[in-house]
Amino acid sequence: MKISVCYIVKNEQENIRRSIESLKNQCDELIVIDTGSEDGTVDVVRSLGGKVFVYPWQDDFSAARNFALQKAVGDWLVFLDADEYFTAATAGNLRRVLEMASSEADGMLVDMVNFDADTGEVQDHFYQARLLRNWKGLHYEGIIHEAPQLSNGDTLSFQRVSSDLLQIYHTGYRRSLSREKAERNLPLLQKMVAMGKPEVELARYFCDCYKGLGDTENFLRYGWLEVQHGKRGGNYDSRCHTVLLNYYAGREDWDSHESRLRLCQLAVEQFPDLPDFWAEYSESLFQWRRYEEAVEAASRAICLLDDYDGMEPCQLLREKEAVEKLLHERRSLFRKKAEKVQEYSISACVIVKNEAANIGKWLANVKAFASELIVVDTGSLDATLDILKQHNIRYYKYDWQDDFAAAKNFALEKAQGDWIVFTDADELFTYPASIPGALADLVLAHSELESVEVPLYNIDVDNNGALLNINRVVRLFKNHAGLGYYGRIHEQIVDLANRERELVCMHGGRMMSVEHTGYSMHIISGKLARDLKMMLREVEQGANAELYFGHMAECYFGLGEYEKALN
Repeated sequence: MKISVCYIVKNEQENIRRSIESLKNQCDELIVIDTGSEDGTVDVVRSLGGKVFVYPWQDDFSAARNFALQKAVGDWLVFLDADEYFTAATAGNLRRVLEMASSEADGMLVDMVNFDADTGEVQDHFYQARLLRNWKGLHYEGIIHEAPQLSNGDTLSFQRVSSDLLQIYHTGYRRSLSREKAERNLPLLQKMVAMGKPEVELARYFCDCYKGLGDTENFLRYGWLEVQHGKRGGNYDSRCHTVLLNYYAGREDWDSHESRLRLCQLAVEQFPDLPDFWAEYSESLFQWRRYEEAVEAASRAICLLDDYDGMEPCQLLREKEAVEKLLHERRSLFRKKAEKVQEYSISACVIVKNEAANIGKWLANVKAFASELIVVDTGSLDATLDILKQHNIRYYKYDWQDDFAAAKNFALEKAQGDWIVFTDADELFTYPASIPGALADLVLAHSELESVEVPLYNIDVDNNGALLNINRVVRLFKNHAGLGYYGRIHEQIVDLANRERELVCMHGGRMMSVEHTGYSMHIISGKLARDLKMMLREVEQGANAELYFGHMAECYFGLGEYEKALN
């Protein structure tokens, strides 16, 4: 068996000697393609017994590699960059590894450890195709980030080599050179797209380039393009997931929190065996107050870390003992938080009439956090009750009395939970799975808490989900004697024995936000007419009209009666 080692170089005097010396006793032929060196690279190669072939650089890495293939006569090819070298502990195993290769293997994947040569810090490691059988028709494609292919279209089959047998150190990703490499690579990637290569197939490389150039907008754009494409089945498919998670985990803005959670969900779905992503997912779930799920994710990370031997690089293995200790500590914290959540039960209540369009979504929403559902029907004539029956939901009949407070208090009489969540059928929590944990944290921090005010986002579904406005409303309150609703319309939760007493109330924040679609254009006119009728009746029966002037003005305005609205 003959082994040919091939390099493509330019001005690599500082690196090439160490690389060649790491394997020269293992190879039969040393081929170096020089693309225009102006230092002592060529002299170093020749002094070490290498054959130098001059090749004019054409901004095409595949062309240079294919030129090397024309010169190589070995049964096996070893392709290295000048800044890559076999470790001292494994370099002497090269020939033995190739002799033991499976007859089914077209190539071998070798563990490559990336170092920052400026700091000595290990950046990451992953398996790379660096050993190939010299088959007829073997060639490289791609002017950058080139990949080996067979002319007959067959897919190359690779065998992984244990890192104990072979390992390569790579020092070419030093931070001081990252911008320089990005500036070199970006035009080549853009050239490939211009030549017809689908942009999505190069997304991970664009992501790296723009990250190196400090272009955050494009870095994120291409990173997400790669992540959403899904697992490709190649080497280091998880790279964009990792760099995006590193970006979002260090930020405190709300959009980053949402992106981090969504990215973690994709990462564990696409790479279920990688402990890094489960550990990151556990932290994101904790951030979102989903404590029980955080415990499960941390447990999964601990279990996978014990014997991980996958293709994707596992950063947690660098300091496995310390990481395992930290994971156990974090899981213990998550578990304590989860136990606090279990101390409070939640009853989700709603009053309905002809809510067939909404009740299914409401049920799905509240089931994420409620242990009890209380549905009060005030006279539905559509499919609302059929939908409730299909979901095996018990409901209570109530004769409508033009009094929202009376209907809601009827529902409260049925509720057994420690806390009540009372929403309309067209109101949905934006993050329902976070409600129990967020509530438990509020109660823990404020033991006298009686009610929780949340942001209510009024959404117009008839206008592409446009945001109409944001209000602050009470939608959660403690279920204890004395608290109930007051007011026929625009009812408020109060201490019924002392309506003037101000309840102990905290703002739940965006994590407890509610989206309301009841003010959408096709719905609003009917509601305004209904509400106006009820307020006018209240005034006729002696209620203080001034209490309703604001709401009446809104109703008249929405109904197009502008003079009355102005009055």
